[in-house]
Amino acid sequence: TLARNAVVELKAGGNTWTGVVFNAQGEIITSSQDLGNAPLADYRFDGGISGQAWVQGRDDNLGLALLRPIAEPRTYPFLPLSSDQPQLNAPMGLVQFNGTATAPDLLDTTITGYRQSIGGCSWIQIRATDSATANGAVVFTTSGKIQGIRMPSLFLLNVGVGGTGQVFACTGADIGTNIPLLQGGSGRFNPAPDSCDSGTIPPLPTIYWGNLSMNGQVAPMGTRIYARVRATGKPDVWKSIRTSNPGRYDFPISVCANGYDGATIEFWADAKKASATSVYDTRGSSSGQPVRRDLSF
Repeated sequence: TLARNAVVELKAGGNTWTGVVFNAQGEIITSSQDLGNAPLADYRFDGGISGQAWVQGRDDNLGLALLRPIAEPRTYPFLPLSSDQPQLNAPMGLVQFNGTATAPDLLDTTITGYRQSIGGCSWIQIRATDSATANGAVVFTTSGKIQGIRMPSLFLLNVGVGGTGQVFACTGADIGTNIPLLQGGSGRFNPAPDSCDSGTIPPLPTIYWGNLSMNGQVAPMGTRIYARVRATGKPDVWKSIRTSNPGRYDFPISVCANGYDGATIEFWADAKKASATSVYDTRGSSSGQPVRRDLSF
């Protein structure tokens, strides 16, 4: 019951996967791959409580991301991280959303192997069926602590862990070691490939520019801002830049994929959405032209 209450279904960019709340403040730890380029994910608890969570810290080399709810402070159900050494053949639970059912799956599993730290994570191999929607699934002990976070098969292939059909999780102890860095906002972000990368000729971008303020002050140089392109029936497309001047920004935006004409463009920074929006239109008068939008967050 504790595990069911603490896990969340996450959605971003058309992907669905699993995360788990690890403290009463509602901070979520999960695998980072399915975020794509998004700094924001929708979350949903088994009981129906839902909201949005901002990526506070992300390290794609570790394959982990830490998200914080965008909501008024409250107390959340959670599972603490375990610092115990994993034991072979130890009985464990596995809880994950499968992308279709309302409630998460709660499964029995065991630890079938252990590997020392590779790239910052030690790995436990567990008895489970490989499934893309199970990314971020939570391995928990009989005492109700997080023993590990299940990693995507593509990530494991890239770091040289395991083989076809094998399932591994980063240990709770190593996740705990990296939590302070992620809470502080540090990490490594490896942008997901854009559809333009396959050789598609991109449409002319609309170049948004204007004044930029944060909390009523001139935004410092190096501020990261995001554009979210939202079209009905299509996955969100996220773009981001870092500013090169205090209090000003220039942001060229184009989308290679079809079906985004007429989409709404939102602007985000530091878990806040600007009131200014725009409409993405590759055939309109703004295509290839500068458009002023002053942004405040």
